[in-house]
Amino acid sequence: MNITVYSQPNCGKCVATMRMMDLKGIPYHEVNIRDKEESVDILKQMGYNETPVVVVRNSDGSVAEDWGGFHPERIKNYVI
Repeated sequence: MNITVYSQPNCGKCVATMRMMDLKGIPYHEVNIRDKEESVDILKQMGYNETPVVVVRNSDGSVAEDWGGFHPERIKNYVI
């Protein structure tokens, strides 16, 4: 599993999502959408217009699950 969290500065839900993942020991890669403008287009194509967006990919690169917002119940599914 490969987890990416799309975030932006001053986003409380982004901070809460990444803090919970850190506390649970869940590895992830953060993409600040302000630093990577192309990521905004990717998120829009996926139907999202706010952050955070969490994308979980299988080992083959396909999307296993994605969600927007802070969802502790979903994060808990990825505790190692």
